Amino acid sequence: MNSKGLHGTFFTPSGFLNSDSLHMTTAQALALQAAGNEIGGHTVTHPDLAQADAGEVTRQVCDDRTNLTNMGLRVTNFAYPYASSTPAIETIVQSCGYNSARGLGDIASQIPASAGMPLSETMPPADPYLTKAPDQIDSTWTLQNLKDLTLKAEPGGGWMQYTFHHINIANNPLNVSTANFNALIDFLVAEQAAGRIIVKTVDQVIGGTVKTNPAGRRRRRPSPPEIFSAIPVLRPPAPSPEGRLRAGFREATATTPTPTAR
Repeated sequence: MNSKGLHGTFFTPSGFLNSDSLHMTTAQALALQAAGNEIGGHTVTHPDLAQADAGEVTRQVCDDRTNLTNMGLRVTNFAYPYASSTPAIETIVQSCGYNSARGLGDIASQIPASAGMPLSETMPPADPYLTKAPDQIDSTWTLQNLKDLTLKAEPGGGWMQYTFHHINIANNPLNVSTANFNALIDFLVAEQAAGRIIVKTVDQVIGGTVKTNPAGRRRRRPSPPEIFSAIPVLRPPAPSPEGRLRAGFREATATTPTPTAR
């Protein structure tokens, strides 16, 4: 991405950093940020927040942001592990100083269950603390499936978020091949050059200041892998700012009192 002039958002559980050779180090996260990418919060140990009490949710969300900030990272946006959230959890995320939070599985894709869903997130999102995005990308997605997210969203404008967990990790169900990932990047570069999209990080899309961090509690030990999010922002032919399409990662127009885990 860097070699093509594109930047993305890396949602990183702070408990995974420096944990082993399979996860990023603090130095690598700082290098990503220095290159123009964004580091986002993703809890300390990647739990299902809807299954935790309010105190544990607060520790996971606030401590994660505190940990990452103390490492020298600028952290303003969040992604829910397993896309699991409730209105109460959204409120906690906001209280921890985040400007937005991402869900999953609320935008139409080749996944049969997504039929009839919106083709893109609205701009601005109706609920910045549960932004809509397609399902996470896994090994069953073809290159055309990846391109179609952008192609189908371009005419109407909005925001499209791509969510990747693993690239070139053999035998992992959430893997995306290096060839497909690189081909998608080349496609997005071409679409941007043609003036049909703009590729941005979540922070560039959402905006907002860096808010004060609540006092951190204690650090937790690591758990699952961080999510990487590449964020294209699509722009339809019409010049109207209201019609811009941003390709990036999730939003929700309504919240429900029941947890959603995708």
